[in-house]
Amino acid sequence: MSANGTNMKGELKVSCFNVRGIMPSTKCIENIIEEYDVDIIGVTEHWLFPNMLSYLNSIDPSYYGFGVSNATLDPYISHHRGKGGVGFICKKSMRPYISCMDFETDRICGITIKFPDCIAINIAIVYMPSTNCTAADFSDHIEQLYDLHNTYHTDSSELIIMGDFNCEIKGERCKRITPYRGPQLKAFLENVNFESVNNSEMCTGPSYTFEATAENANSTMIDHVLIDRNSLNRIIKCCILEAKGNVSDHLPI
Repeated sequence: MSANGTNMKGELKVSCFNVRGIMPSTKCIENIIEEYDVDIIGVTEHWLFPNMLSYLNSIDPSYYGFGVSNATLDPYISHHRGKGGVGFICKKSMRPYISCMDFETDRICGITIKFPDCIAINIAIVYMPSTNCTAADFSDHIEQLYDLHNTYHTDSSELIIMGDFNCEIKGERCKRITPYRGPQLKAFLENVNFESVNNSEMCTGPSYTFEATAENANSTMIDHVLIDRNSLNRIIKCCILEAKGNVSDHLPI
């Protein structure tokens, strides 16, 4: 997603991508960087253990990365396979303007971008509980989205919330809504006046972000970039990418 405005210098190119393992998706991210020259990539499900998070620094020499691991991972177990995790890969040239947001959860990672003479831009990458988790767990994380909004969307700062929300919401490009989960996320958007940019008519590319492989299953739009409706006119373009070398079952936005 590319954005501009009177209080931003030039463009800010932002992407979110459920990589389903950062290591096998490294080539795809390299291709996205080369083709689209993105400034910020938020990743979900990097699957890295805490002692492996430095891998996010190795994707491209012009970028640096950081993140959080799934809190249940134990690096000393014999079956060393990761899960979950969120993080960022950012241009090194932007490092002087980026600071980290602090969260007490392993499902949200955030940054604040503050250019001179500009308002702050807060970006949070989110991995909401999957359908394997309880309804109560999903509701708890919806409440965390309200806390996130109330803290980081202010008169002096803007907020972008993006990532894998594990639910569909009805919009211009998606006509389905995930039972129980979808209405909760939709209510959140209505209450804070936010909108899914990739579910709006301005977005191009496929009308889904998750490619179903099971027989008779639908591909779904469960990944979103959420922004204040009053800021939509600052979006230059938004697209769901069929990126080269993608081995994930999600598509990057």
